[in-house]
Amino acid sequence: MNTTNENSQALVRSKSRVSAIWILPLIAALIGIGMVYEQWRNQGIMIAITYDNAEGLEAKKTKVKYRNVDIGTVTNISFTEDGNSVKVGVEIDRNMQQFLRSDTQFWVVRPRIGSQGISGFGTLLSGAYINLEPGTSNEYAELFSGLNTPPLSSPSNDGLKLRLESAGGKSLREGNPVIYRGFEVGVIESTDFDIATRQVSYDVFIRAPYDALVTTNTFFWNSGGLSVSANTKGLKVDFASLESFLSGGVQFDVPEDLPLGEKVTQTRAFKLYPSQSSITEDREYEYIEYVILVDDTVGGLEIGAPVEYRGIRIGRVHRPYLGFHQVNLIDPKEKRIPVVIHVEPSRITQNSNYG
Repeated sequence: MNTTNENSQALVRSKSRVSAIWILPLIAALIGIGMVYEQWRNQGIMIAITYDNAEGLEAKKTKVKYRNVDIGTVTNISFTEDGNSVKVGVEIDRNMQQFLRSDTQFWVVRPRIGSQGISGFGTLLSGAYINLEPGTSNEYAELFSGLNTPPLSSPSNDGLKLRLESAGGKSLREGNPVIYRGFEVGVIESTDFDIATRQVSYDVFIRAPYDALVTTNTFFWNSGGLSVSANTKGLKVDFASLESFLSGGVQFDVPEDLPLGEKVTQTRAFKLYPSQSSITEDREYEYIEYVILVDDTVGGLEIGAPVEYRGIRIGRVHRPYLGFHQVNLIDPKEKRIPVVIHVEPSRITQNSNYG
């Protein structure tokens, strides 16, 4: 007798398709992803700074500092594509990104002796490092041009930047002071010589609130060395400050015969006069042009020579003589030598409106 229930059915159990052996690789993969993410999260921001040379810099060792706090490290040093500069790769801490604005300044701190004295003396033991001064731009950057010397003013400093143009005279250097009535109010930031125009130009920075002293009637002059003058009151010796006497400097003021003028609020160029006395002699005045005929020789007469009336200067020589073809236009029979002069009434009336 068969006791098996023909209507009964076999119990079927489904077997998991995921083997336990795959759990370990999955865990390892998750750990690896976590490590990669952690490394990415802790990795700094890579930037590059170009310099003329890599003196004092070492990969994996030289630090980048701000206010004497380490915020990055030099990772590699190479050359730029043209080979004319050194490209320094730097890793900056990720939480310091706010310092990497497009106008941020970088320079190497090393021992230096300059017009501002001795600096970077502490690096003799610790080694050179890169210092930075954060900019104020709203744009961020990854490539910067490093400075050869520490900046004399910060982008965050309030003040006024000007350009002084000089045709000659005693040369000035970066770091020389800018002085107003004996008080130092600014500094010369950079110098440049234009071969085409043969002019020397200086970029200067006037600190706030003294930038309000610069107006449209302001004149600048070189104050280096001694200024010696003699008159009926005796001998007068003058120099702006001991520093400007030793290394040079610039002074500025408004001449007594001019109104103060309007405040200068934007960068513009001013002429740099060789001395304070040369301002009165060489500055531009409104003039009336005359032609005078000279019977005698004009030998030694030069452009800019004074025109005087009873010992009082009333103008200057504009052209010492005219060419023969120009003389013929006046009168073909004229034998006298025409001299063009500018009579400047404001020298007497002191109502010059020079801008």
